[in-house]
Amino acid sequence: KRIMLSASGNPLGHAAEVSYIQKTMKLVAGDKLLLFTDGLFECTNPQGEQWNLKNFMRLAEKSVR
Repeated sequence: KRIMLSASGNPLGHAAEVSYIQKTMKLVAGDKLLLFTDGLFECTNPQGEQWNLKNFMRLAEKSVR
């Protein structure tokens, strides 16, 4: 089962006086946690095509099996 959490707002360390919303999630043995930034999708392949969430999720799901 895949659960996606998302966050938006100021990047960490961007400003001194910023507050953030805290979220929690229970993980159990065998769960996988993958953290990434939206900057990942600015990467390009040798043909100059940008990565996207769909391609990333396909690769991530394949690599955790």
